[in-house]
Amino acid sequence: MLFAWNITFATHNRAGEITYRQVGGKNVYEVTLITYTDTRSKSADRPVITLDWGDGTSSSVTRQPPQITLPNYIWKNTYIATHPYAGPGEYAISFEDPNRVSGVINMHESVNTPFYIESLLIIDPLQGFDQSPILLNPPIDNACFHQVYNENPDAHDQDGDSLAYSLIPPKQAHNVDVTGYFTPPGFVLDKHTGQITWTTPDLVGIYNVAILIEEFRFGKRIGYIIRDMQINVIDCPPVTVQIAPLKDICIEAGKNIDYQLPVKATVYYKNLPAKDSPPNGPFPVLLSGNGGPFFQTVQPASLNIAAPPIPPGVYYDSIKGIFEWRVSCEHIRNQPYLVVFKASTTADGVDSITDVKSMQIRVVGPAPNVLTAKPAGNSVILSWHPPDCPNPVGYFIYRRADTSTWQHAICEIGVPGYVGYQQIKRLNSPSDTTFIDDNNGNDLSPGIRYCYLVTAIYLNAGQFEIVEGYASNEACAELKKDVPVLTHASVRVTSASNGSMYVDWSKPVAKDLDTNQNPGPYMYKLYRSPGTNTTNFTLISSSTSPNFYGLNDTTYIDTMLNTEGSAYTYKVEFYITSVVTGKLTLLGKTISAASVYLHIGRGYKSMILNWDVKVPWQNSYYVIYRKNNITVPPTWDSIAEVNGSTLSYTDTGLINGKPYCYYIKSHGSYVSPGFTDPIINFSETMCSSPRDTVKPCPPHLTGTDDCDARSTSLAWNIFDSCTTKVTRYKIYYAVGNSYKFGFVDSLMGRSSSNYVDQRRLLQHSLAGCYYITAIDSYDNESLHSNYICVDNCPVYELPNVFTPNGDEINDLFGPMPGYRFIDTIDLKVYNRWGQEVFSTTDPAINWDGTDENSHLPLSDGAYYYYCIVKEIYWAGLQNLILRGAVTIIRNKH
Repeated sequence: MLFAWNITFATHNRAGEITYRQVGGKNVYEVTLITYTDTRSKSADRPVITLDWGDGTSSSVTRQPPQITLPNYIWKNTYIATHPYAGPGEYAISFEDPNRVSGVINMHESVNTPFYIESLLIIDPLQGFDQSPILLNPPIDNACFHQVYNENPDAHDQDGDSLAYSLIPPKQAHNVDVTGYFTPPGFVLDKHTGQITWTTPDLVGIYNVAILIEEFRFGKRIGYIIRDMQINVIDCPPVTVQIAPLKDICIEAGKNIDYQLPVKATVYYKNLPAKDSPPNGPFPVLLSGNGGPFFQTVQPASLNIAAPPIPPGVYYDSIKGIFEWRVSCEHIRNQPYLVVFKASTTADGVDSITDVKSMQIRVVGPAPNVLTAKPAGNSVILSWHPPDCPNPVGYFIYRRADTSTWQHAICEIGVPGYVGYQQIKRLNSPSDTTFIDDNNGNDLSPGIRYCYLVTAIYLNAGQFEIVEGYASNEACAELKKDVPVLTHASVRVTSASNGSMYVDWSKPVAKDLDTNQNPGPYMYKLYRSPGTNTTNFTLISSSTSPNFYGLNDTTYIDTMLNTEGSAYTYKVEFYITSVVTGKLTLLGKTISAASVYLHIGRGYKSMILNWDVKVPWQNSYYVIYRKNNITVPPTWDSIAEVNGSTLSYTDTGLINGKPYCYYIKSHGSYVSPGFTDPIINFSETMCSSPRDTVKPCPPHLTGTDDCDARSTSLAWNIFDSCTTKVTRYKIYYAVGNSYKFGFVDSLMGRSSSNYVDQRRLLQHSLAGCYYITAIDSYDNESLHSNYICVDNCPVYELPNVFTPNGDEINDLFGPMPGYRFIDTIDLKVYNRWGQEVFSTTDPAINWDGTDENSHLPLSDGAYYYYCIVKEIYWAGLQNLILRGAVTIIRNKH
């Protein structure tokens, strides 16, 4: 009877979700709970519910009027409450009710299963204001038996945050799934759009699913909603409704153009010849639209319906609509807007035969206009016009060497990495429409065509994250060659103390220098810095020429260097004679260039090569050379070639332990004519040998303890296929059951298979655990073996007599010889009247028969003891209780 009462009166909850938004103070939130319940469960109706705020408090919340009655025995209930939180933290706002509706197919005993939903609110001062997504489509719907079902929760995040969708089991409590749940076969949820597709609703009845909708900002999760959704599979007439396919699009803001999209929905009748009319038809079809664009405060979207007349003899119904949106600059955001169109019809008394199609609209910010680039000394001056939208917050500036001919594709915002541009600057004011590129004070180099792109930065619709718009046109400039340009910084000889470098530079061009304004005499000064450091230069050479045509001393051999252990960086300063002072005056300097420096890592049958490059020209590719010791004399073979953006190479198929030597040859050039082409430079020569990095197999360990000998014997074996590499073994030990292992000893030789641990440590306790590892000739250590744990065998006995008469024979009361593995004792000795005469915690006892209070010898006779002995075992200390009597005999016989 009680079970029947539950079915009749307590079947209740169908679906629901919890949303929230920040209001008032920074930690005050308004929470909205929406539930869908069964109208037939009158006694289980909830005019007031309890809402758990997730901070240890809860509130009684009254339902908002009106309670909305929907077809098919459904009530829609809305509860709204406001709650102040104490401060930052994570709060799981939740609602729980005792019962769901009965008969849910994909869970066990739904009528006796609690209904539970929650949403996670994360209050973080660093993430800023937040409001959860709102779900524009209800969480309860019908699907037709054996017809494809489409739906979308149509989540709209007003802050423009990123959303991710996933299916999870419905809950009956926090982190507790309903029992017996299974996802309906053929049920798929798109993780990016939330689009639901169910290909096989093959059983009439009720299903429930839960959708986790997570919200992300700056790549970090900032909250989530769990929607519990109910889908009723019903037997429908042979009628379907379909919306014509839709495509995702991008719209550039700032153009003041109305975007218009025709949307068409059609009702189809199955299994009917074209000449026959449908029974009870034709049927009307309804079309609606929903999604973020419809909820904009500035220029919202609209769907204008135009239903055409039904031509005679055509037995399907159709409807057309025009989706229209004038996209505003305020609509720019990183995440696309989701638009959901829903078509429905009613046939033969069956409501809501539907189709749902969704599309994404990305609103992209326009690019800055008319970018130009002009050379100015060792810099380039960029200028541009603001974009068509008046609301950028700044600009990103990108640079590369030489033109790319790239133009952004539709929806391709910013400057993708594959184009070869690097971001060099961010400007944080929309009024900054000029920029001087001087390479962060290090000057740009003549001989290179520098090309630029600029993007405008906009704030996301929620005013939190920034989003780039389209890239500008490409603008390029090339500097005058009125100063020297380095072309070589190449290793000639590799040595730790007697290495040498070849340095070369290209002289200025006369027409760019203007020798009338910059007359001679002229001077070069060559500087060197160790490594790739550009702040520790030392002058190493200088040369002068009375006229421009004598400026031909442009090479230098730098000697007595450690080219084996360091790269070297060079720069050249160029001096002219001032027409004002008549003194040598610095006109400019080269961009510094460093030698290619090779690093080698040792791998298993391989060598891993990496090299450092810091030069003003563009290296187009690198050639890797390896020394061939087979030929007489040895030669250098080219073994590989990699492109200029790759600074590593792995040489494989080598022999472990065999030395191999390498160097790198770089091929580069300046874009402009008049330079050495190609520019060839060499790294130092480096040698090393591959090493075996494969671990040996772990041994299998066995062990026994010898209590009498206070030692543990270990034995092990290893698979035959692994023994060839093993050269020694390491033994590790952990005291007791601590599992804190420390190194004990090692044994040489792969055939070793036995070890006896006889350390003094074991005199106190054998109890502990061991493992061993195998080591090969390359010092690779195996994973540890299995653990072997040994235990103690404590022994502790007390005699029944002792003779404290000074003859040094049995003068002291103590344990029998050979006691072992005892931690402490608690011994108390009493006389025949029950008075305590002696006590100790020392396992050795060493009682001389005197009273512990008077320190006088006790009389002969029997004394009684009670002793708690703490024995040491692997699992810890265990008590042994000893009771008995000991007799003192002093008389000599």
